[in-house]
Amino acid sequence: MTARRIARPLSVLLAALAVTVTLPGSTLAAAAAPSPCPSGERLQCIKTRSATAVSDRETTLAGLVTIVDKAADLTPSDRTALLSLLHADETGLTQLEATIQADTTVVKAASDAAKIVTAYRVYVLAVPQVHLVVATDRIGAIDARLHTLSGKLQAAIEASRAGSEQKAQARARLADFDTQVAAADRDVDGLSSAILSLTPAGYPGNRTQLGADRDRVNDARVHLQAARADAHAILALIKPAT
Repeated sequence: MTARRIARPLSVLLAALAVTVTLPGSTLAAAAAPSPCPSGERLQCIKTRSATAVSDRETTLAGLVTIVDKAADLTPSDRTALLSLLHADETGLTQLEATIQADTTVVKAASDAAKIVTAYRVYVLAVPQVHLVVATDRIGAIDARLHTLSGKLQAAIEASRAGSEQKAQARARLADFDTQVAAADRDVDGLSSAILSLTPAGYPGNRTQLGADRDRVNDARVHLQAARADAHAILALIKPAT
């Protein structure tokens, strides 16, 4: 197989390696505390604010469902797990909102309203979980393609009419290519399961774990970018002589 024959599919694959993971700012900073409700209107004030809080979270959850539905590289099990988490949050928030609107005392309404945050953690947990699992599975899919590409690059190097020095340089870059792909594999090994295991009850303790998981995804991205650079360098070394 020649470099010319693999150049086009390679360029398409390498374009997919631009994996970027950025957690939304709302996951990293606490929301400002609302102003106190007027003493004579506290019950209705709590109910009104709760309705808005639930509605906002339901909008966010609907957006996350769309992201999951459109993520082509999600594994079937991870897709099912994410959708289950999101739909459970949607159902739970709807039921909680009904409970709050039926509350007859300020103490009960305030207690139930607090659960909108503590029982669901939509912004600080569900949002990063979706983005991180989608990114993890995308990296895993790209890694699988790159393992196949390694063999094609090896064949192209040996079939080319490049000089011995160029071939030696290409083989060295291929060795680094394989090293980078293997490193990306290790970075995301078992990561989606770890992310999906995090629960609202574990927050804020699991916030540190979310940060570490994000770092692993970003490390994998760096390795994939290095592999892409290696692949481009290999083609540059052997293509002129092919």
